[in-house]
Amino acid sequence: MTYAGIPVDLVSGEVSVEKSLFYLSEAEFEDLPLVEAINDLIQSGQRFMMGDGFGVIRSPVQDHFAEVTLVKAGREYLRSLAEQGWLFQGKCTYRSVKGPLTVWTLFSGPSLITLNLEPTAGWTVSCFGKGLDDSEDRALAVARSGEGVGRGFEAYLMVFVREQ
Repeated sequence: MTYAGIPVDLVSGEVSVEKSLFYLSEAEFEDLPLVEAINDLIQSGQRFMMGDGFGVIRSPVQDHFAEVTLVKAGREYLRSLAEQGWLFQGKCTYRSVKGPLTVWTLFSGPSLITLNLEPTAGWTVSCFGKGLDDSEDRALAVARSGEGVGRGFEAYLMVFVREQ
């Protein structure tokens, strides 16, 4: 895939958000300082946090399915996202440890969403969301209706731009 003539690597899919969380990892759960990262994220009030080889994302909705997209692109890709309805949630640096980065759920294991990153590379990660401002209210309405676990309340986009 290309954007403005520049190669873009994009992977996307639906993820089970469990206990308001999902995470990104280059390793198995046992290899991560995940519990500490989750506690730090909750205490900070932020939506996401990245460490070397992993990241944690917090949703305002307890249990549901969300669309998650990981993109490896140039800075030019970031310019059009506001026009597409994506709201900037923040950015941070990320250091790849092993390479492939997979989206995981807390209890259901790995998803099929894996972005190939170059091992030991540094990245600037920008996180965007759609539907986060009222997703909790929409999820409560679905829960009251008895329709079960909801889908489509929110979407997440994480853009990885390689540091020079």
